[in-house]
Amino acid sequence: MGKIEISRESQFMNKMRSYDIYVDGEKTGEIKNGGKEEISVTPGEHVIQLQIDWCKSKKIPFRVSEGESLSFQCGSRLKGWRVSFDSYGKVRSPFRFASATRFPWGVR
Repeated sequence: MGKIEISRESQFMNKMRSYDIYVDGEKTGEIKNGGKEEISVTPGEHVIQLQIDWCKSKKIPFRVSEGESLSFQCGSRLKGWRVSFDSYGKVRSPFRFASATRFPWGVR
């Protein structure tokens, strides 16, 4: 099995709410503000996506090998003045989903 690790920044926006984690279209968990989640996946190609209410992140394709660990970081794009500005009529995905970092199992 491979493993993916998802870290979420601690931010004011959506502080009290969790993001739903979807791998290959199936809900596999939730991640809280400032939290970290680990999910085991079979070797091969997969797609990861986050969701909160009706807002979804972009789908991020990835490939993981046997014994490999892959790390993702996520958070809200809405920071500082953007929180109040974007509240007035702009509708867009609040997610920022960083690209993956690969490292061997257990090595950081």
